[in-house]
Amino acid sequence: MTRPTLITTALFLFVFCVLKAQNPYTAILFDSKKTYVVRDNELLEGAKKNTLNPILDFGQKANTSLIKGNELWIGTNKGVRIYDLTNLSLLRTEFADIPIAGLTQDAEGKIWVATTYKGLYKQNDANGFDAKMNAMTNYCVLSTPDKNVYLGTNIGLYQIPISDEAKTVRYAEEAHSGHGLPDNLVENLYADASSNLWVMMPDNVSFKKYDNSFGEIPTFSFVGNKENQIYKVLGLTGENYLFVTSNGILLLPSGSLKHHGHGDEVFSEHDTNAVMLDNTAISKPENLSGEPILYAEKNAAKIYFYTLKGIWSVKEKKLFKFLKKQAAKK
Repeated sequence: MTRPTLITTALFLFVFCVLKAQNPYTAILFDSKKTYVVRDNELLEGAKKNTLNPILDFGQKANTSLIKGNELWIGTNKGVRIYDLTNLSLLRTEFADIPIAGLTQDAEGKIWVATTYKGLYKQNDANGFDAKMNAMTNYCVLSTPDKNVYLGTNIGLYQIPISDEAKTVRYAEEAHSGHGLPDNLVENLYADASSNLWVMMPDNVSFKKYDNSFGEIPTFSFVGNKENQIYKVLGLTGENYLFVTSNGILLLPSGSLKHHGHGDEVFSEHDTNAVMLDNTAISKPENLSGEPILYAEKNAAKIYFYTLKGIWSVKEKKLFKFLKKQAAKK
């Protein structure tokens, strides 16, 4: 195995590509006892020796998914299919024959459904859905712990406070009063436990701090190899970030993200460093050593890594110990 190297993020995090068009949808989900992977049109369960056991075919390709209680929600191009996880039976279908772009559960337990072309909906107390926004084309939706829901569209990013939806803010390319983005096409969103938000666009990434809800969002331009793909940005404890990319796994320590203005190169400062993690650092099993990592998710104090042939976990504190050792070598 090669020795872990410390590299500047500017040389590594190059560009976000439109992954939904290039790669099958993947997600790692958890209930109280089991670990699941949603991949393309099927549900797989984590099994012995880090393997994955297919247990359900949805009959449609998944675009988005979540678990609420004992229910598995799968958004497809033919609506939302809801399964009972105890016996894998289909309970019902919502938004029949309507393409679904995203699902998220907000801080109060309500599910929001972003249809691709027919707007955004929120679950009501009667378990029906109320229309909330009629954006033309939606790509993603994500809730944050601070009681906001974010909708990524082809006309910008919407921030919807669930306690007062009248205070919805739109961030867009043509916006004024500090609500600007470099691009109206918001393709994906990632958030951490502190409600910091990564906004992914075709050629830019914006990092929105939880406490600048109504201020300008620092935005970064990309340099380097535009073929690199970011599969996942995972928020860790203490505002550290794990990037899963086609070039490998990168751990960005807290404190590396400083305020930038529009047009800056991403992480361009000379002292902004991130750690490239090798197989030893992430405890990659020998039987999966040659498999590229395509996704990661956090559950409790563990990070779960996914390849096409299997899944495994590593304690988050092990990654931080590795990061501390690398910092001591500088």
